[in-house]
This record gives sequence, structure tokens and C-alpha cells, in this order.
Amino acid sequence: MDGINVLRCDQFDEVDCFYRRVGYGGTIGETETILEARAEDRLVGVVRLVIENSFLVLRGMQVETGFQRRGVGGKLLEAAVEVMSGRECWCIPHSYLSGFYSGGGFSEVPSSSAPRFLADRLIRYNASGRSVVLMRRLAGAD
Repeated sequence: MDGINVLRCDQFDEVDCFYRRVGYGGTIGETETILEARAEDRLVGVVRLVIENSFLVLRGMQVETGFQRRGVGGKLLEAAVEVMSGRECWCIPHSYLSGFYSGGGFSEVPSSSAPRFLADRLIRYNASGRSVVLMRRLAGAD
């Protein structure tokens, strides 16, 4: 892997193409912080930090299949935690990834402790057949 970089908004088109290539349907806003992982001079992983309703949310963690289980996701998560600068952050990962996110300081929490929009999102995702969990990284969990 060549490294992790924070992208500028004029570089987001490549991320849109990457998301389409890996089958992720997320959209990107201009005010998001996007971290990329590059290998062999191409984009192989992405994670976004998004402010939603005044809450920081980690979204869209994707690693190209051929680069999974090679430390790319861990490096992206580690870099994202640095960018969080000790702020509270939420995420809704697939349940089988809860151990991975725990390594970044996230803990599973009940939906009753979440902001309403995230609790609603959790319900929608699970109702659509995804098995996801709600996780939070507390402020100052560094």
C-alpha cells in the first residue's frame, strides 16, 4: 500500500468511480472529509467522515476485494481516528465487522442512546435485510 491521504473536494470524482466499481451506493457531499488508500498508484480504499445533524458519522468504508485482509481497512480506520481529533463519532457497520471497529475505539450501543436519525437509519438498514449494528466512539477515547 502506498499510503493514506485526505482528499480535496476536486478529487471526489475518483471516489464516486471507486464506489461504483466496488458496488457501494453512497453519495458524497462537498463538506465531507474523505480518506483514501492507494496501492500500485490507484485508489483501493475509502472512508468518509460526515457531519450529519451536528454529529460526526463514519460512513462508506470500502476496500477493493483484492486488497481486503491486507491491513488497508485498518490503516484507513487509524487515519480516520486521527482526523476525528478526539471527537465523538458514530457508525453503522455490518455486524460481522464490529470487532474491526472496536479496534478503532468504537463500542456497540443500543439504538435508544443514538440520535434519532441514526436510530431510524439502523432500523431501515436492518429491515432491508442487512445485519448492522450501531457503534459509537466516545470523545477523548484516544
